[in-house]
Amino acid sequence: MVIAIAGGIFGQRDVRETPASSSSANNFTFDTNDFLVTAGDVALANKTSYWSAPGCKFEPNNPDIQDCRQSGANGVAIQDSGSGGFICGVELPHGAVITAVVVYGSNTGNDWEMRREALASTGSADNVAGGAMAMNTEDSSISNATVDNSAYRYWFLTSSLSTPDTIYSARITYTTDYI
Repeated sequence: MVIAIAGGIFGQRDVRETPASSSSANNFTFDTNDFLVTAGDVALANKTSYWSAPGCKFEPNNPDIQDCRQSGANGVAIQDSGSGGFICGVELPHGAVITAVVVYGSNTGNDWEMRREALASTGSADNVAGGAMAMNTEDSSISNATVDNSAYRYWFLTSSLSTPDTIYSARITYTTDYI
């Protein structure tokens, strides 16, 4: 985001970098990719953003931690022996609209899902994305797409991984609607 103020602020003419495309209104210059101007009003533009987690953020949830490890050398989660599932918390901005989700791993035979559940509940969770989605397959048919941090918590869950299955990372594509 760039805002340049004619005459400067505290002796600084350009608050950040020079915008690639810009517009001016009332002595302000701003990046038109970040803002919308309608009838003289300036508002933040809707933007596509990304949230990602390295595999090492995935923690074993079944059966126990001695069968799994996180690698600091390349940031992955590895099933060392037996089989088990993994879980990873998700933190997105309130009001974000999820448009696509994917979990990357070494074995496309493993499934993943993104879930949500009421903050004060241990009842049944809602599916957001995935379900029976194979590793490395992006899901863009999102249920409950608008993030509501006032009422829900969000996480990834994987199916049983076997030795030596690896989780590389996860990525969520989302938009922010400021208007």
